Amino acid sequence: MTTEKDGKLALAGLNRLTKAELEVAVRAKMRSSYLSSLDWRDVPANGTSAGYKGSFFNIMLEFPREASEPERVTVALEYQPTSKVLRVVTMT
Repeated sequence: MTTEKDGKLALAGLNRLTKAELEVAVRAKMRSSYLSSLDWRDVPANGTSAGYKGSFFNIMLEFPREASEPERVTVALEYQPTSKVLRVVTMT
């Protein structure tokens, strides 16, 4: 992720955050229940596919900057309930 989005991450100050610190920011925003673009997918299993159940949604994170307005980052997430995994899909 840092290779593809290094400029955006640097503007937001995220290039200095650890994985644990980013997880804390994502959890805090999710606890406030501010989710957007929620999409639930329930694809049944068939002869060629094991099927899939999961949801995709976005959250907006804000990170303060010293010299200007906060940097806003949209984080697209995927939640897979069968394995209880929350995965970052992209950050823009």
